[in-house]
Amino acid sequence: MDNEHAADFISIFDELMLRAKFEDAPYELSSAEIVKLKNNDQLKHKINIAIRNVLIKRYITAKFYGN
Repeated sequence: MDNEHAADFISIFDELMLRAKFEDAPYELSSAEIVKLKNNDQLKHKINIAIRNVLIKRYITAKFYGN
């Protein structure tokens, strides 16, 4: 595993641990942890919008241009 994959793994694990902590004891989260969860949620929302827009554009292109 190279450094980039290790950093991704650590980031995902950190997110899972924060989500678990939020589920078990939300009032024990620090303000930095809350901000991190909020930022991750906003990023996921933006990614979902971008994916939806790409799929809509592909559909429209295929529908009208037969690609």
